[in-house]
Amino acid sequence: MESHRLDSFALRQQRLRRQLTAVRRQFDEILQRNAISLRRTNVGSEPNNLRNRLDQARQELSESTDDFSEFTRGAHQLNSRLLNAATGTRLRPFADLANGYPRLVRDLARQLGKQARLQIEGERLDVDRDVLLSVDPALMHLLRNSSTTASKRRRYVQQAASRRKD
Repeated sequence: MESHRLDSFALRQQRLRRQLTAVRRQFDEILQRNAISLRRTNVGSEPNNLRNRLDQARQELSESTDDFSEFTRGAHQLNSRLLNAATGTRLRPFADLANGYPRLVRDLARQLGKQARLQIEGERLDVDRDVLLSVDPALMHLLRNSSTTASKRRRYVQQAASRRKD
């Protein structure tokens, strides 16, 4: 996801803000240690001007970092919404595939002179449409085989029972 690249940029901005704060602190420490010698050399307002410029740069960077963090949050939210929308367009209810199965089982049973009923649960379950298309042949095969196998099994059980009686 491209929005994660924004995170690394935001981290670099925060690191730069911390470094600028550390430079400002170090500058103040140097000024305090050398206050007497600076007065003797008559440096004047240069240290204060530099301090003000550091503060201004730190403030601008801080505002920029905050703005960028807000932009990044918005980009992540937009990315999530787009991903959910794209995923949602691929999802179809399982019922789209399974609606014809009860009739298939009922028709197969009638051909075999039996009665059968298929009850499907989870019809509202959303499934990727490619998955639906790929499992359809396998499910049809299972339903056909189970219908004919159940009928054959009953016939074998009946034949075995009639042999025992004889």
